Amino acid sequence: MRFPAASFLTLWLCLPAAHVAAQGVQVGSTPYPRVTDERLQHPDAGDWLMYRRTYDGSGFSPLMQITASNIGRLSLAWSLNTDLVDAHETTPIVNDGRMFITTPGNNVIALDAKTGTQLWRYVKKYPEGLFQLHPTNRGVALYGDRARCSRASDRPTSE
Repeated sequence: MRFPAASFLTLWLCLPAAHVAAQGVQVGSTPYPRVTDERLQHPDAGDWLMYRRTYDGSGFSPLMQITASNIGRLSLAWSLNTDLVDAHETTPIVNDGRMFITTPGNNVIALDAKTGTQLWRYVKKYPEGLFQLHPTNRGVALYGDRARCSRASDRPTSE
């Protein structure tokens, strides 16, 4: 059975959001914490600062709120429609309750991971008539106080 790309995006957005929501992080109450080498090497339990979370690529979350006994009671916290129909192939990145995703066409969306509220959105403007054979973007990188993603020109940009 095939599912629309939006279904997978909803799934991937809900899983980290459930972890962060369980931590009770309030985005508006804390300043944005800079991403440092130390934080990348030893991320806080509720943070997912890079693809697969850690340099060893384990993809393991140390959070303990979701267990075999309560997993059946989980429900959708929120969902997001990006208004784009091409394939979404991003890993949501979470820094202290702020989630960052990329979309086809190299858009970057920052969200409150607990509520799904959009904090900001970067939309890349391309020259008229540009055809991208495969317009997906596979993620954002965080470092310092910047979110970085690759562009269609293969040159990184940071906002």
